[in-house]
Amino acid sequence: DKSGVATIDFESDGTGTSGLGITSLASQDVQVTGSVYRLAQGEAAPDPIVLNARVGDTAEQLLVITNTALADGFSERLNASAGATVGDASLAGSVNLLAAQASDNGGMVVGLDTSSAGVKSGTTTVEFASDGTGTSGFTAINNGSQILDVSGNVYQAAVASASASDVDFGIVHVGEIVGQQAVAVTNTAPAAALNDVLQGSISTSSTAFNASGNLGAGLGAGESTDLFVGLNTSTAGIFNGSATINTVSHNDDLADLALADLSVDLVAQVNNFANPAFSFLSGDGTFSGSGFNFSLDLGTIDIADGLQQTSLALFNDVIGPADLLDGSFTVNGPDFGFSGFDPFSALGAGDGLTDLAISFDAATLGAFTGQVVLDAKGYNGSGYSGEFDDINLFITAIVTDTGTEPIPEPGTIVLLAIGLVALAGYRIRARREK
Repeated sequence: DKSGVATIDFESDGTGTSGLGITSLASQDVQVTGSVYRLAQGEAAPDPIVLNARVGDTAEQLLVITNTALADGFSERLNASAGATVGDASLAGSVNLLAAQASDNGGMVVGLDTSSAGVKSGTTTVEFASDGTGTSGFTAINNGSQILDVSGNVYQAAVASASASDVDFGIVHVGEIVGQQAVAVTNTAPAAALNDVLQGSISTSSTAFNASGNLGAGLGAGESTDLFVGLNTSTAGIFNGSATINTVSHNDDLADLALADLSVDLVAQVNNFANPAFSFLSGDGTFSGSGFNFSLDLGTIDIADGLQQTSLALFNDVIGPADLLDGSFTVNGPDFGFSGFDPFSALGAGDGLTDLAISFDAATLGAFTGQVVLDAKGYNGSGYSGEFDDINLFITAIVTDTGTEPIPEPGTIVLLAIGLVALAGYRIRARREK
């Protein structure tokens, strides 16, 4: 606030009139008062401005506009508005009637063009005006401007793609070493002035499957690498699972951008091998053996005992899932009767031929031998087919007449039976895959 007194001295001058010269008159004091206002002063921050983004993102920086004029009641208010822009920068918004020493955060925003990838730069101008509304009452007057430097990097985001959405291991066997299957992952983003790299890894939560590999430091646009999925064959079963490929779009200026997970469905069938095995159901004789050699010993039979009958079965003696079993029989032994030993096919896990019968009529004294040879193969829908070595069923019987003939000593009978079996041949089983 300003005030003072101005004194006005008056004189009467006779020049050109009375000719009496100058005569002093009484003076008059004038009281002078008023208010003097300073102009508002504008400042924008931050400056310079660095904005990094990805193509299509919104890259913005809120400006802090401050009226730096002294806050003593005699400063005008500040207006700020957008001025000229150059290059990739933009400016929007305004600030009105900002009091001295006050700041506005959000009324004005600086942007960067993200329509394409590359190194971006430009300038934008904030225009300031001093406004007397609410203070001096004067109309607004321009009072300077501030040019802001704007720059930044705009990146093309990575795009993840997998070569397969499912992996089928097919039908394999328990304990088989199965090679890992590759799933190629590619960064399919278009090459640009600045590109993110694709980083990530693969995992699976299923115990039947495993996964390994990662994308390392990252794949550039158009680059590809393999991740791997494997199968655990320790247990038979039909398995379904999935592998998840987690990926991010990465550059050194921005936080990683999480991309949608890629899912790969996993399918496998782990079979037990087929296992042909003879089994005793009922009737005469003692049955034993396993693997490739079985025996039916009808023992020592009195000629008066007549007909001996035994019911047997052949099973695919395994728990599913398992290979199917085909086979055919060759029977040797004219002194024995054979029934049900016909060719068969597609015998599933646990299934069996239960109508096999062997008969023997003890009508003649002596030692008798016979043999059934099974020629079998296991196979499945994968194309696997494996032939078994011959599976033998040895049959022995001794007929005596307790009424007229002496009973052979036990040791002699045993040695005779062993010799006969040895003559029939003994082969060790082995699987051969095709």
